[in-house]
Amino acid sequence: MDLLPVTTDSDCPAPLAVQAEVRELTTPEQRAGVPADARVKVTDRGATIAIAITRDGKTTVRVYRDAARDCGRRAHFVSVLAVVALMPPDLGTDSSSPEELPTPPPPEPERAPPVPAPVPAPETEASAAPAAEPRTPHVRIELGARGEVGVPIADTVRIALPSAALGVALGAGDLRLLLGTAYAPKAEARYTSATSGSAELARFDVAVGARYLLTGSALGIGLDASVLLTRQELTGVSSERPLRDTAFSAGARVGLHACWAERSLVSPFLGVHASVFPFAPAISQLPQGTVGHLPYLWLGLSGGLALAL
Repeated sequence: MDLLPVTTDSDCPAPLAVQAEVRELTTPEQRAGVPADARVKVTDRGATIAIAITRDGKTTVRVYRDAARDCGRRAHFVSVLAVVALMPPDLGTDSSSPEELPTPPPPEPERAPPVPAPVPAPETEASAAPAAEPRTPHVRIELGARGEVGVPIADTVRIALPSAALGVALGAGDLRLLLGTAYAPKAEARYTSATSGSAELARFDVAVGARYLLTGSALGIGLDASVLLTRQELTGVSSERPLRDTAFSAGARVGLHACWAERSLVSPFLGVHASVFPFAPAISQLPQGTVGHLPYLWLGLSGGLALAL
């Protein structure tokens, strides 16, 4: 076996880097003596990596702490651990001719693999059972706060709208389904047309869309795109009678979403987004008639905590 079977779930360390280190530390005879069922699996946990080594049907797991994420140092650690566990030093190191080498005895199933030599700063997790797969969340529940401002365009009102938001992301891959809702209590909306005045706007919206992850590992950044359906209620006092109106409108939202340590049970997130409503409702008031429109374009920030299940 010239190439040791190495798999990782990230590029720190990369499988090719580990195999290159193994070739520098061993001879072809040593690599030829690796058991056929030997496997090395590396799991990236952010500040640590878990190395699962399988030999003769048994798996041993070791954890190496490396908060600095030095990929070269990680590759060296994995290669040393693999060589010690899978390539005993008595294989292929004798310079005598092949006929003078003693025949190695058959492996004894009852005995554990040879105890590896000390390596720098490891944390050991010994397990007689096969290594457990790393936890992969499939559902993320995101609870947070959102702040939006309407961009003044033509006669649209000026308004800053805080709201509470609840979202759910479904899926474990790069492309995920997004469901969300948000409620904004009443906030003052000031007219920008020739007619002066103000009213109070409350809003409730639901969203359906998708998230595509651009980066992963310790910081996950995703691109969000959603379709919005919004219920907006405007209340105020006109010169003739109280103003109260409810309107529904459809729009779209795009934004960037950043989450730290998204595989953790609870993790913080931040987002920035823009929402557009091409057919924003008009605002009418007696006796003036139409005095403006609700915003066509909203810009906003969001933040909160996500629960990964």
